[in-house]
Amino acid sequence: MLDDVLRDAPVGVYIDHPERGCIYANHALAAMFGCTREAMLGFGWARRVHPDDAEMLRSAVHAYEHDLGVIDVEYRVRHDDGSERWVHATVQAIVNDGGEHVGSLGTVQDITRQRQALAMAHERQRMETAGRLAGRVAHDFNNLLSAIMVSADLLLDELAEPAERDHVDTILQCAEQARGLTDQLLVLSGKRVAQGKACCLDVELERLDPVLRRVLRDDLRLRVKMTAGGAWIGLDAAQVGQLLLNLITNAQDASSSGDTIHVETSTDGTVARLTVRDEGAGMAPDIAERAFEPFYSTKSADRGTGLGLPSVRDIVTAVRGQVALESRPGEGTTVTIELPLLDRSHSEGAPLRQRPPRFEGARVLLVEDHAALRQSLGFALSMHGYELSTTSTLAAARQLLSEGSFDAIVSDVLLPDGYGSTLLDESDVPTVLTSGFVGAQSTDLEALPPRAAFLGKPFRPYDLLVVLARLLAARRSPG
Repeated sequence: MLDDVLRDAPVGVYIDHPERGCIYANHALAAMFGCTREAMLGFGWARRVHPDDAEMLRSAVHAYEHDLGVIDVEYRVRHDDGSERWVHATVQAIVNDGGEHVGSLGTVQDITRQRQALAMAHERQRMETAGRLAGRVAHDFNNLLSAIMVSADLLLDELAEPAERDHVDTILQCAEQARGLTDQLLVLSGKRVAQGKACCLDVELERLDPVLRRVLRDDLRLRVKMTAGGAWIGLDAAQVGQLLLNLITNAQDASSSGDTIHVETSTDGTVARLTVRDEGAGMAPDIAERAFEPFYSTKSADRGTGLGLPSVRDIVTAVRGQVALESRPGEGTTVTIELPLLDRSHSEGAPLRQRPPRFEGARVLLVEDHAALRQSLGFALSMHGYELSTTSTLAAARQLLSEGSFDAIVSDVLLPDGYGSTLLDESDVPTVLTSGFVGAQSTDLEALPPRAAFLGKPFRPYDLLVVLARLLAARRSPG
């Protein structure tokens, strides 16, 4: 009767003999190790303890044997499928009537998921801290870049000499490169401002190439081959960055010194294909089958939470894409992502640099706390025929709105005394929100009303004029 109860108990149970080792193990304990009950007998279970935890466990056992009390200990064990599990064991001494230690009764629980959840929480906290730091840096840096780009564009309009225009073009090109650096920083922190759920796959891969090389170990090589051309996909740049960083990290962890990680893009006219292939150890079929299972990982808990590939799958399937993994022991691993192509008209848009319509005399309220950017944007809007009022705070903007009527608002999201996005809730004026970084704030920037638009910093005057003209035209149209 007792054997039936212990055998089918939901927690692992074992009885240990001081000299013969394990003399009893139930089904639950054997399942934790991925083996039979018989394989646990003797000292079979001890050989499955993680080498890094073996000494700690021996010390705990020695202390317990001296005091003959109860010990609680957490340690790692190796499952027969190659994965690593965390267990919590409670061990109590068995003594005879004479007080002699004749064995131990242990109960064991698999706490792998709890440990992974804790590790994930710590990682999330670390990334949130990094994201906040990156956000502050990016916000300030993108304000500077916006002021540089707007001022350079205004200067370009005033110059006629080709040599002089070339110098200004150089300034703009360097500013564009600097914009790429802030994008890379925000991709790494997971806080890049989304500019819309679409991007050109090869363009984003080319932009991320330096980031991928920097996160890669020095003893590995990265080979990138882009043949998808102008293929547009329904993911934004931040999501593409997340996909690549997760896949590159996994490939790196599986690779040995001197290996090459291959990243390729292609298209067959219906889907865009992204492939990441490593030359590492590969995976056995039973492990590969579980690769997309949340929290499943063969890495140690401090190196992985088992959420990398599941997050890749979630991003891909959300846009009706597919992801597949092929792996064989000793032959490396290949992850292939297929994403539906967007209609070509999505990326073609209006002719480049088409002059936006003018709305002479339209009153615009500009709310921007960065002085140089406020000045350059104000000049650009005035040059295009707008009547302008400017301020640097949310409180002053509210005061101006209460004193007069405006046809449009252009406001930074992050202001010294609040969020510029709250102006959307307080008026029905067409509004352009701008920012180089958006953390927690009151308005979902991906679900703005038709009378509003978001423009990520840094931007050029043309970008703002086009968006502003579109909102004003929509407001004035009869429909």
